Amino acid sequence: MVTTPDEPPPGGLVRRPLMTAPLGVHTPPDHPLTRRPKVTWSDLRDWPIVTMRPGTVLHQRLSRHLPDGLVTVEAMSARTVQTMVAQGAGVGLLARFDTRRPEAGLTWLPLADAQPVEISLVQRADSQPSRSAIVVRRLITVRAEELSAQTRPA
Repeated sequence: MVTTPDEPPPGGLVRRPLMTAPLGVHTPPDHPLTRRPKVTWSDLRDWPIVTMRPGTVLHQRLSRHLPDGLVTVEAMSARTVQTMVAQGAGVGLLARFDTRRPEAGLTWLPLADAQPVEISLVQRADSQPSRSAIVVRRLITVRAEELSAQTRPA
């Protein structure tokens, strides 16, 4: 299971989309961006950014849309991004997959001009999954559907 890069899969692999989530930023409650219902990539130009490490889909998107963006922290997890934002390191670029409450007091704002982030199952195109892999795939698919329902805007 992976966040889906924008490029097609390498030869021999097949991606099966599971779910998508909007891309946005977490901000501290007193941040000037919190006065807006949503933000755009250009709105982030003037702010330090906390995001995932290089090689991730989020870092790739940030590099494409804000190549000169001021990245202050490159984290290994969404929880670390939120923690660093809560500590004042910048605004946190994340997709909204997590159904848990964000770090205390943080506000999440959707990026209006960003494509959603997709999670896919990846498998080899030339082989059949084992029975256990099929069971795991079904369990993951059901959970992804549950998460999608929880993260959809009301």
